[in-house]
Amino acid sequence: MTEPKPFTLRRFTREADVPMAEAKALLLDHARFMHGRMVGAGGPDFDIHAHLDAFWSNFGAVLPPNGSYYLAFDPSGKVVGTGALKRLSPTTGEMKHLYVRPEMRRSGLGQALVEARIRDAREMGLTELVADTFSANHEQPALYDKMGFERLDRPGQASTSAIAPELTPFMLFFRMTL
Repeated sequence: MTEPKPFTLRRFTREADVPMAEAKALLLDHARFMHGRMVGAGGPDFDIHAHLDAFWSNFGAVLPPNGSYYLAFDPSGKVVGTGALKRLSPTTGEMKHLYVRPEMRRSGLGQALVEARIRDAREMGLTELVADTFSANHEQPALYDKMGFERLDRPGQASTSAIAPELTPFMLFFRMTL
């Protein structure tokens, strides 16, 4: 018998249905966590709010028909993870903001969030996915490697480095052909 997963994924199709206070708090936790890792590893100090503001001001880009947005909930209803996908071109999508709260790591949630977005990308007719992360993020690159993404030497069509070019030397870039 398979043990039930300690989380539930929910894909949102309308901004009005997203619990914005919880979603914004989760993404802020993620940004603070990664900022601390990046600066602690010798990377530049950067404005996390500029990145967050860019995401939230264009939130419609990660909703259908040109994207997908997920939140994950634990059995008590607490938001414990997130992931987004947005269309960059007719054939390419970008995975954004994969984050799993520390207490939910190693539960399969990160992989479930990646798998859900790969499935959505295929349903959208995309043939390629790109993603990026900070080099100080150890978990995400290992997950992408495990799931068959290839590492790139430079940014794909869009990336965090487009918002903050000074971060490019401290980032890793990935691509998957679907």
